Amino acid sequence: MNELTNPDGTEPEPRPRAPRLRTPRRAVAVVAIGSLSFAGLAACGRPAQDVSARDAGPAGSATVGAPSAGPNPANRANPADPGTPASSAAGSASLPTLPGAQVREPERFDAQGCIQVSATASDCNQRAAQLDVAAAGATTEDWRTLAGFVGRWYSNDQSSDTAVVVEPSVTVRPSPTGAWSAVGLARNDHPRVLGGLDVEATLLDGAGRELEVVRASSPVTSIRPGEPVPFSLDAAHTPAAAVAGVTWRVVEHEAGGDASARVLELATYWTRPAGDARPIDFYLHHDAPGAPTAYLLFGSVVNRGRAVTSPRVVVAWLGADGRVTVVREAPVAEPSGAAVARLDAGAARDVLLVVDDPADGELAGAAAPMMWGVAS
Repeated sequence: MNELTNPDGTEPEPRPRAPRLRTPRRAVAVVAIGSLSFAGLAACGRPAQDVSARDAGPAGSATVGAPSAGPNPANRANPADPGTPASSAAGSASLPTLPGAQVREPERFDAQGCIQVSATASDCNQRAAQLDVAAAGATTEDWRTLAGFVGRWYSNDQSSDTAVVVEPSVTVRPSPTGAWSAVGLARNDHPRVLGGLDVEATLLDGAGRELEVVRASSPVTSIRPGEPVPFSLDAAHTPAAAVAGVTWRVVEHEAGGDASARVLELATYWTRPAGDARPIDFYLHHDAPGAPTAYLLFGSVVNRGRAVTSPRVVVAWLGADGRVTVVREAPVAEPSGAAVARLDAGAARDVLLVVDDPADGELAGAAAPMMWGVAS
C-alpha cells in the first residue's frame, strides 16, 4: 500500500478502522478535495496528500442542519452509558444513537473524556460527552449522526402515529423528457419500525382532475420511529407543465422491519465535484481518459451491531433550502471492489457513491449528503 496521510496529519490505522472524529459539532466530517493528485489513492481509501476537513453542511454553506452544541436533557445520549439511546418524552420514541464516541474510539480520549491532542496533552474543551450530545441533536432541524443515519428531519415525536411526506423537503422538477418528477423525504411518525414504505403522488390538472398516479418505494428499509427516508418519483408520463397540483399518500409496509440491522456508523472521507479535471484511479473507481468526470462521494461503514448481510448506503443530497436534490445508493465494497455479502460486528468497509449525470452531479456538489446505512 502507498504511504498515506490522514486529513488530521496522523498516520492511518490498519483496517478495519473506525471513522475519524473530526469536530465537536459532528462525528462525521466531509473532506472536500483540494489541490490533490489522485495517483496515490490506495485500497484503504485515504488520499495521498493532506486535505483539510470542513463541517458536514452543504458545499458553500455551513448553515443547514447545524446541531445545537449545548446539552438538551430531554434528548441526549447518556454519557455514563454510551450505548443507551437518547431519552424520550411522553409520546415519543428513543433515538437510535450509536455507542458513545469514547466507546467507539477510546484511544482518542483520556480518562476524563477529553480529546487527546498529543501523547501527553488533552483538550477538555472538547469532550466525548459533548460529541454524543451534538450527534443526537435536539430538533428535526438539527443535523444528526445516529445509527445508520446522518442528516436532518429526524423526529422523536410520534404522537401523530402516521407516516407522512415531509413536504418542505420535496423538489418537483421536469425530468429530462419534460415529464413530472419529484424527489424528497417521507417519515415514519409511528412509534414502531416499518418494513418499508411507498410514496404515491396523484397529479392533478388546474380543475383538480386526476392526470396520473405515480408511486415508488423508498430504497431504505427497516425504518425506525421518526426516521425520514428518501424517495424518487421519476416514472411519470404526464408533462410537468400540465400538472397544477399534487396530493400525497404514503403506503406502509409493516412486515420485514429489523432495526438491529441498522446499527451502522457512517462517515464521509472526501467528495469530488462533477467535471473536475483531476482523474481518480483506485480500487473502486477508474476515470476513463478524456471522459467527463462524475461527482464522487467516498466514505466508510463500521458495523456497531450484529453481523449483517448485503450492506449498502443510500444518499440524498439536501440543498441549502432543506430540499432533496438527488438520490443515489451503492453497495458497501470489499477490498476487491465486490459488494460485501456479510459485514461482521466491528468490521469496517468502504463505499463509493457515483453521480454520473452531469446535471445531478452539479446539484450534489452544491448540497449536503444525508446518508442511510441499510442491511439485513
